[in-house]
Amino acid sequence: MLTQYCHESINEWIGDVVKGEETKSSDTYDKGTPFFAYYATPWPHAPIYAGSPTQKPEYGYNYDTHRWEKTGKEVSVGQGATGAGIYADCVTEFDYYLSELFYNMQELGVLDDTVIVFTSDNGPALQGSTDDLRGGKYTAYEGGQKVPYYIRYGNNQYMNSGTKVSAQATNVDLFPTLVELCGIKGLVGEQVYDAMMPFDREIDGVSMNSLYLPDEQGKFTEYIHGQSRPILYMKREKIKSVSYSIPKNEALDMIIGSEVKIINSLGVSQTYTVTKEMAEEYDFIQSQSYTVWKYFRQMQNDNPAFPDKSRKNWLICLSDDWGENYQRADMFPLIAKDLNSTLSQWEKKLSKNRRGINAAYYNDGTKDYALYYTTLNAEKRS
Repeated sequence: MLTQYCHESINEWIGDVVKGEETKSSDTYDKGTPFFAYYATPWPHAPIYAGSPTQKPEYGYNYDTHRWEKTGKEVSVGQGATGAGIYADCVTEFDYYLSELFYNMQELGVLDDTVIVFTSDNGPALQGSTDDLRGGKYTAYEGGQKVPYYIRYGNNQYMNSGTKVSAQATNVDLFPTLVELCGIKGLVGEQVYDAMMPFDREIDGVSMNSLYLPDEQGKFTEYIHGQSRPILYMKREKIKSVSYSIPKNEALDMIIGSEVKIINSLGVSQTYTVTKEMAEEYDFIQSQSYTVWKYFRQMQNDNPAFPDKSRKNWLICLSDDWGENYQRADMFPLIAKDLNSTLSQWEKKLSKNRRGINAAYYNDGTKDYALYYTTLNAEKRS
């Protein structure tokens, strides 16, 4: 019954904070105090578990009224509820308690005032589906890294309507996103700054808000992770892979005129030059304003039949190959070189400053924070 216990604990805590009542930890908050709740469910992590079979009142979301409602029916929760095994029972139980939590927050009057984020830390291990993605937990393949991500902010018209965003993002992007979205401000001298971030460290994440909140001209950012802010696939403090988006024109500049070397079926090496006419046939590039690329310098093979094999100098275009099925380093050598170079740069950066300490902050005797903060933001915008 651990899922129920976790749910009841966080549900009760939120209620106490919102109502201004004393919590179990004897803390007291003023009524209406903003709160941050981190709900780290242990499921569906192994050992998989679901509670005892029981019947619970069913909750449903009414898309006409945009409210959670009690349907008047009951639903089975716990062991044997789905008939699809303990894994499905476990996930369904967690899903049920989330619906109850959202209903209770609605009744407290804080659901639409609250930014709700639902995500995971990695792909499945022994059970669960990655659909067409390669790999699973503990691998740098997309099946181990790409996870569900939902964000809801009921009082924001752009974040409550089922909008889908296909751009890449990573969990470290949550920190700057929430700081900005919640309007957290900071005071430096007499200057008040919006979306105040810490000065003493480098911030790995990039705010995702521009992906789903339009600017003053009503435009959205297409992607946030380009070459200067790539996504790093890490394992045991080592970079296993790097990925970022490249605008169409930049990609074509690296493709047209490049020398491609191939080895034919007789083992003979051949070379050809990619012409503009040839590149015009690459629909996966021509039909989009940018493409997403990923590079492995060396990665273990995920096929148990060949455990001694590995993938080396492996370039993937995630825009049309989320399953990471086809190697394109030979086809697009300059793009592979570009990502390999970026990977090397970040390896050097991490080796020199693994903790991300901002030396300028500590070495600046004048501590001109206002100037530093203004300069920092200008660099990020560029």
